Amino acid sequence: MADWANFAVAVTGAGAALIGLLVVALSINLGQIVRSAELPGRAVLALLLLVVPLIAALLLLVPQTGVAYGVELLVAGVLLGGWIGWLVRPSSRSPEQPRAAWLAGTAGPAVLVVLTTLTGGALLAAGNPAGFYALPVLVLGGFAGALIGTWVLLVEILR
Repeated sequence: MADWANFAVAVTGAGAALIGLLVVALSINLGQIVRSAELPGRAVLALLLLVVPLIAALLLLVPQTGVAYGVELLVAGVLLGGWIGWLVRPSSRSPEQPRAAWLAGTAGPAVLVVLTTLTGGALLAAGNPAGFYALPVLVLGGFAGALIGTWVLLVEILR
């Protein structure tokens, strides 16, 4: 696990900075967001897509075995996956949003993050160190999904 420490430190710093920027972006259009039926859920989803990689990176910095870390990822994946799954359920899609755009910009990154967290956690919990290689996918998927959501909340709602 020590080989992944620099990665975890970088993700922790980047994730925390991106969460701060998301909060600033939300505060700029807060009035429009809270008046919408769909946008508060999208804001929570963007936050969760940043929090999942942050939690994974923070847990990676804790001195422990790979198996214990895998179990923690599984627990985080199940708990946060349930919440994210509820946020991206098909009925949460607004009628004017095309299904393909919803899949690419909202549901797709969220599903990728949850499945990657669970897969990496399961591999590590089973003693397979290949589970660590799920972490870059988890981070990139989470950051990309959060950036898409933030763009919508910051720019697209003003169109």
